[in-house]
Amino acid sequence: ENGGGGRGSVIANKEDAVHLKEAIKHYAQSLMLGHKHIFQSLPRLLTLWFENSTNEKVDLSTKQAVSAVIQNMTRRVPSYIWLSVFSQLISRICHPNADVLRCLKNIIADVLAKHPKEALWPLVSVLRSQQSARSRPARDILKIPEEKDFPWPSTKEFSFFQSACQQLIGNDNSSSTGRGLVAELMKLCNITLNKGQQLKNKQLSMRQDCRSLCRITPGQYGHVLVPTQEMLFPTLPSSGKVDAQHNPFPDKSVTIQAFGDQIDVMNSLMAPVVIRITGSDGVTYKFLCKPKDDLRKDSRMMDFNTMINRLLVKDVDSRRRNLYIRTFSVVPLNESTGMIQWVDNTTVLRSILTGLYQKTYGAEKVRTNRLADMYNKELKPRGKLDNVELYWKIRSQFPPIFHRWFLDNFADPAAWVAARKTYVRTTAVWSMVGYVVGLGDRHAENILFDSTNGDCVHVDFSCLFNKGETLQIPEKVPFRLTANMIDPMGVAGYEGAFTNICCVVMRVLRENRDALMNVLETFAHDPLVEWVKKDKDEGHKLLSKCERRLRGEVTRFPASRDICQVLSVDGQVRAVIAEAASATNQADMYKWWMPWY
Repeated sequence: ENGGGGRGSVIANKEDAVHLKEAIKHYAQSLMLGHKHIFQSLPRLLTLWFENSTNEKVDLSTKQAVSAVIQNMTRRVPSYIWLSVFSQLISRICHPNADVLRCLKNIIADVLAKHPKEALWPLVSVLRSQQSARSRPARDILKIPEEKDFPWPSTKEFSFFQSACQQLIGNDNSSSTGRGLVAELMKLCNITLNKGQQLKNKQLSMRQDCRSLCRITPGQYGHVLVPTQEMLFPTLPSSGKVDAQHNPFPDKSVTIQAFGDQIDVMNSLMAPVVIRITGSDGVTYKFLCKPKDDLRKDSRMMDFNTMINRLLVKDVDSRRRNLYIRTFSVVPLNESTGMIQWVDNTTVLRSILTGLYQKTYGAEKVRTNRLADMYNKELKPRGKLDNVELYWKIRSQFPPIFHRWFLDNFADPAAWVAARKTYVRTTAVWSMVGYVVGLGDRHAENILFDSTNGDCVHVDFSCLFNKGETLQIPEKVPFRLTANMIDPMGVAGYEGAFTNICCVVMRVLRENRDALMNVLETFAHDPLVEWVKKDKDEGHKLLSKCERRLRGEVTRFPASRDICQVLSVDGQVRAVIAEAASATNQADMYKWWMPWY
């Protein structure tokens, strides 16, 4: 058994190697018969295949037999099977084994040929990668459908594929100056970088600042999808059986018709911009275009959340409670730029609470300078109070008030009850998922709430895998569970429905450990820039913590406080909630995490 991400998938001795082919063969047969057990069979099959193809304990004849099984499977399973793990496949295009890489390229090329509009968007970030080792195999994949012996059903499909590639990527796939839409979007993401700080909270004009996108004709990008979650998310046949005629994407795909003139510049450090795209359905879609940000983390997190939603739907208890995570599309264009689908009707927690406190106590109560002065003057060593004492002093000035937002937004009693239930459920799901992946930086501007139904929505996943513990002021809480977050949960607080739902979610996560770890392992095989700079094995080290949590252990800060024995689901959940609600832990957080909010 190997601890480097394979979780027992790497053959440890030659005696076990004889079973490798049969194991992969039976997983493949399961998928050829249908997708009822896809989340158990496919992750395990891929991991066994990828991890053992470079394993010296496995002899050459076994590796060749495994390759034959995979090639036979690729001819017999529908494309939607591969679409469900498409980002995982793309993350492995630097695989060192030539046979595996050849087969992998053919699988990706086949999916691209069948679904060019949908499959090209996930491939963009690799095609435009700043690392040639990643962009080169991606460009090779695009050439496969153009080979003479590629099995195109007709010239019409081939022509459509060429047009989609031309419109989205352009002629020169290796150049950022190509004529495709992606090159224009990358320029748009970086539009504010050279314009100075005075742009914050201002507006730009597409006509003046990005003329090439302003001048597009209605059919110019007619084969390029508006990259929303609904358009890019594949569905599986409801029957659970193989259906070669099933279309995993909406029948009426929405393509790009025009770009709106208005460009909003956001008030944050890198000044990202909000653009508007008019789809072929006449609807306007908003996207946030971010510069100098590696959105691959956010994209992988959405893959993880998509997998979780599928698992929650399959589980009886979670389906009865209608548990889910709100997802939205994240489209990395390369390692430093990307687009995020705008989530409508949402407001950040800080704005909600600031508005409520101002309305109740006046503007002076929430003045930023006042709070900063309190920290500077009263906190030891210069002041009189330690962290916990200062925390309670500020907390006493900010009594929990979040419940009033529900009263203001949901005047009808039935709507109020439904919104509170939705709040508790979505907050509980996010809390457990965030804990498992080590999601930090959950300050009051990274958590949003939907004013139409009470939905909790998290954004900004740059602080994954316990990165918060390495900050100058280490984060000690596993997720945000401040007094205001508890306030709308009712008289039982977090001890009631919140804890019960957390137990349901954690049970589902633990029962599907292999499937979830397979998605998380794409981080290690598509290394983030910050991991590459440190250590090539950094990803595997960080992922081991996620696996421990999915086994039932409790990781805390510092690591000496970890509970290293496997607990029951209820025991693990209660231990984690206690860490999150601890006044001592919250008091040690960075002041602008705002534990009193």
